[in-house]
Amino acid sequence: MNKALLACCLPPLLMAAVPAKAESADPFTLKLEAEEAQYLNNIHCPEENCGEKRFQRHIASTYPDIPKLKIPKTKVMDSMGKEELQSFKNAFYRGAYLAKRIKLANGQSMFDFISQCTKGFSPTDQASYDDSRREWVQFYPTLRQAEDGKETSFDIRFYRDGEKLTNSGQILGQRMLTDPDFLKGEGLKCWKK
Repeated sequence: MNKALLACCLPPLLMAAVPAKAESADPFTLKLEAEEAQYLNNIHCPEENCGEKRFQRHIASTYPDIPKLKIPKTKVMDSMGKEELQSFKNAFYRGAYLAKRIKLANGQSMFDFISQCTKGFSPTDQASYDDSRREWVQFYPTLRQAEDGKETSFDIRFYRDGEKLTNSGQILGQRMLTDPDFLKGEGLKCWKK
């Protein structure tokens, strides 16, 4: 794909969606792993060997650092019952698991980007599933504006239907998958630098 040729005809925001190299992997595909498929097929199974409990064990064995993440406390969490709080935590860990697997155009995983460049994980950085087995994942990173250093937060949401990953939040989510220089393109800089 010739980006120079397209630049004459597409507005800048649409140009951001054009992949840098046509031969690169489709940034909008996130392979469904066997354990995820098993989980989705048995999502409501309460037993140890299927459903949420099995998938949380898979997350912990695949990425041992995820269960060690501290979920930032909120007042809402204080009012949750034991089961509701566990479901909230499970959704957070599923979100972190998918963040490890979502590759950004700059080569980082979403997890590394959140860990190294933003203010940190938000308690609402989570993944959930609906009854049609579609997966919703959301991240709320806090960065700084490049010009004045002011704090700015974003709503980055994707849904995955099978292996297709679709941006359903702010344009930053789209740019993260397609533009290696997405921070500069959005006039942003890392929180931690």
